[in-house]
Amino acid sequence: MIKTVYRRVVRSPVPAVGVVLFAMIMSVVLQGLYNSKLQAQEHYEKICSEIEVVCTVTNLTGTSADHLNLDSYQIFSFTGEMEGLETEIAPLVTDVQIKGEHRLMGALSEHSLVGITSLEIEQALWPENGCTIFWNDGFDASLFCGDQAACLIPEALAEEWQGDALRVSLPLEDAYAGLSFAPKDYTGELKIAGIYRGGDEKSIYCPWALLMEIWGEMGQREKASALHATLRNNSDISALRQAAADLFSVPDPNANPNDWGYALDIDDSQLAQADLTLRNSLRVHTFSVLLVFSLSIGAGFLIGFLLVRSRRREIALMRTMGTPDQSIYLGLVLEQMLCVVFGTAIGGATYLWQPPLQLAMFATAYFVGLTAALLVFLRKNLMTTIKEDDG
Repeated sequence: MIKTVYRRVVRSPVPAVGVVLFAMIMSVVLQGLYNSKLQAQEHYEKICSEIEVVCTVTNLTGTSADHLNLDSYQIFSFTGEMEGLETEIAPLVTDVQIKGEHRLMGALSEHSLVGITSLEIEQALWPENGCTIFWNDGFDASLFCGDQAACLIPEALAEEWQGDALRVSLPLEDAYAGLSFAPKDYTGELKIAGIYRGGDEKSIYCPWALLMEIWGEMGQREKASALHATLRNNSDISALRQAAADLFSVPDPNANPNDWGYALDIDDSQLAQADLTLRNSLRVHTFSVLLVFSLSIGAGFLIGFLLVRSRRREIALMRTMGTPDQSIYLGLVLEQMLCVVFGTAIGGATYLWQPPLQLAMFATAYFVGLTAALLVFLRKNLMTTIKEDDG
């Protein structure tokens, strides 16, 4: 049978070459679509890894992220630095930014001592909000990363104050019960690290770690007025929502702002947009692949019809000689299979046969259409068809 198929191909090379070219083109198209899908997924993963999902603690309505009153447990659920505290949030986040404030008394009673972990947490100090910082020698923004007894003061206060250190006094506001020592007010000196122009002009900024130390000496309960962090791994966003559910609500504009509690605003809008773009790209890819398979079925049916029609006399003669329809069918299918496999192999070689599954599905779709055509037209009385054509 192989020799017979070979003679048919040699005798009529044009149809065979056409099938080979069609298989090559479809193979290249399918693999090009597959590569574009991989590129879209890689691009999505790269974008997702670069997107920062910021998690901000707000009031219940989500309208304010400052002047809150977060307690110790809520703070350390993000930092994970409290002995005996088990938290599921801290392992999921990084770059935790905290702001806390404590009113001052005495000559600075109009001011507050504000502890911050970096300039990022205090928008009033941002240049785009009209604030300019002038650092003294040996100081810069890294001050807030440590616990140095130094501070940043407003320009108006610097004009009134003499010397390079600021004496501050903090009144005790609320204390832990059962301490081994009596809670007390705090008085100490902070070196002036620089001045700022603009901002609220009523805040004296020091490192958050320093404010924590001062509170510890006072027996003062820790509290934060603002807190936000960045999701460590964007794939853990669902885990973060679940971990935060016990402590925080979801921001609700219709919530009563006077009710107790806080919300966690997880800004995943950019992540959602990237995910939507990927989903749309995958939909286009799926539609394109289905279109190729549909074309393959249609092409197989059309070629099967033309094949039977062009060889109707040959097929009628084979039937007259007693050749069963199964043998006729297998011969035609084998001829087409050789052409399709050869064309697919050449087209697949251009992309190193990636993906082989889709190439196999293309060949299967083509043979489905071819088989349908052969089964339909081989069942007809070919002698009748020949007479009609001659008539």
